[in-house]
Amino acid sequence: SDGKTPRKIAWLQCVGSRDTRQGNSYCSGVCCTYALKQMILVKSHHPEAEVTMFHNDIRTFGKGFEDFYLKAQSLDGARFIRKRISSVRENKTNNNLSLTWVSDEHTVREEEFDMVVLSTGISPGTGNTKLAAILGLELNDHGFCSTDGFSPNEVPQKPGIFPAACFISPMDIPDSISSASGAGAMASELLNSRRGTLSRSKMYPEEGSVTSEEPRIGVFVCNCGTNIGGTADVPALVDYAQTLENVVYSESHIISCSSDSLRKITEAVKSKNLNRVVVAACTPRDHEVVFKEALRDAGLNTYLLDMANIREHCTWVHSLEKHKATEKAKDTIAMSVARARHLQPLAEMQLPVNNKGLVLGGGLAGMNAALSLARQGFEAYLIEKEAQLGGNLRHIRHTLEGGDVPAYLRRLITDVENEPNITVYTGYEVKNFSGYIGNFATTIAPSGNNDGITFTLAHGITIVATGGTLYRPHEYHYGDHAGIITQQELESLTTDVTLPERVKSVVMIQCVGARNETHPYCSRICCSEAIKNALALKKLSPDIDVTVLYRDMRAYGFKEDYYREAREQGVLFIQYEPDRAPELDIRDGKLHLRYYDSTIDMLTAQNPDLVVLSTPVVPDGNKELSAKLRLPLT
Repeated sequence: SDGKTPRKIAWLQCVGSRDTRQGNSYCSGVCCTYALKQMILVKSHHPEAEVTMFHNDIRTFGKGFEDFYLKAQSLDGARFIRKRISSVRENKTNNNLSLTWVSDEHTVREEEFDMVVLSTGISPGTGNTKLAAILGLELNDHGFCSTDGFSPNEVPQKPGIFPAACFISPMDIPDSISSASGAGAMASELLNSRRGTLSRSKMYPEEGSVTSEEPRIGVFVCNCGTNIGGTADVPALVDYAQTLENVVYSESHIISCSSDSLRKITEAVKSKNLNRVVVAACTPRDHEVVFKEALRDAGLNTYLLDMANIREHCTWVHSLEKHKATEKAKDTIAMSVARARHLQPLAEMQLPVNNKGLVLGGGLAGMNAALSLARQGFEAYLIEKEAQLGGNLRHIRHTLEGGDVPAYLRRLITDVENEPNITVYTGYEVKNFSGYIGNFATTIAPSGNNDGITFTLAHGITIVATGGTLYRPHEYHYGDHAGIITQQELESLTTDVTLPERVKSVVMIQCVGARNETHPYCSRICCSEAIKNALALKKLSPDIDVTVLYRDMRAYGFKEDYYREAREQGVLFIQYEPDRAPELDIRDGKLHLRYYDSTIDMLTAQNPDLVVLSTPVVPDGNKELSAKLRLPLT
């Protein structure tokens, strides 16, 4: 390196991934969002920088990730080029890197960059083979653990072993946490009879009285990695805090909620004789409990803590205005210190806890949640507004991997109905909700044609698993022609073998009603459904012409293998941009489709026998339910 700050940076996606010739054939599912984060951080630190991403598909399928992609696209000097690089060469004159690719005009383009970042995927752990042999587990062709298709934390014939996270497949942080939580719940089910036998009560120092003391406030400012420190001037915040009335100590941490930082807070309370603490970090909803624990370890009442939210309220909303974010953070800290000055210790009282759980939603997620609670020894109420259990699972016939969904659903319902710790209420919905953690009261009333009575259930926790519903499209003349259907309807035709013999040409259109202003997110499942149904069509009749018109094929994880299989079987995948979306007309009872094919740089006309719309999952009653439960919505 020449030590200079790079002005032009390029990210190359899928390096060593999605490639059967070299590297791994699967998609790691994390690289696109990770590269987007780096692009945004670079622009945050160096607004003048030019950033470019070369990619196949942008796979931002996680919650909130599509917004992240849109944010990156809106940055000045940011480019997204849907091309694979054919060569990378060093310019010996200036040591820059020259990238070569074929443009949409089918000409060779070459451009120099100061820095090139390779987005490499996740490989299986180097010790996977040895560990699997010790535990008697099988690995798949990619070197990850083979697990049950419907219960990925379980291995058939290996009870008591619960694989999780990236031992199963490549995962991002949210999915890894969910996977590990699932494994933990299953372990808790198995160890239910031994719960509490090894528990020990933690001993805390006696709380000192501070009511007669002058406030001695300590302020601890978190960098939160770069979430705060990358925008606000944290050293300036620490210095500013020191000037505030009654502040006797201030310091910064890289990550204030880490074990080391919490220990430093505890030690500072003791050594500096602090009797009030202000933590300037993220929302108290995230980590307030761990900071309270640090105070308790120091012998300080936990209600002598105040948190200044300088992440969500300052640096995240003013990421490109560093000076303003810093000044706003100073004001936020000053207000928090003023509030802390008047804090008084409070005594917590012990309240009884209701050990029953309430699960809202009797679909796949709700039934599994209720079963987990029950198998851990807790009684559970399972509430489903429909007349029967199953939710959206009742409309799915098989998985992309070939799993028999109806058979699994029958087993799941049988397990729920035969579980003595579960009480099922079908045909009921929430009417009123009140209470607090450990003691909730939910009034449920009959829904639909149910002539039951209204009554109230007492419970200690609530699990909301009400799911969503399939978007019924208004686009592309849906409902005006028998040849325009949804992926769910196509799955029924292929499974029941009722596809009309006249159907020789099928076109699927992705992202119908999704990734737009109305539904600005990716539903994560639509691309896989299209691949699944395309393969099913080819299995029924190899001569059927199947074309998939897509924006980004988000076949993450091992689904990439099925994407490749579909291409090998002759399914055509043609990419389109939102400003040149496919157009469909009905004339003389026939379907007339037009779309732009960038590969040949021309408009293409087609008369398919069937047009299949891939539509998103949309909320179903979330607004009304969230108001009753007092939960925020995105």
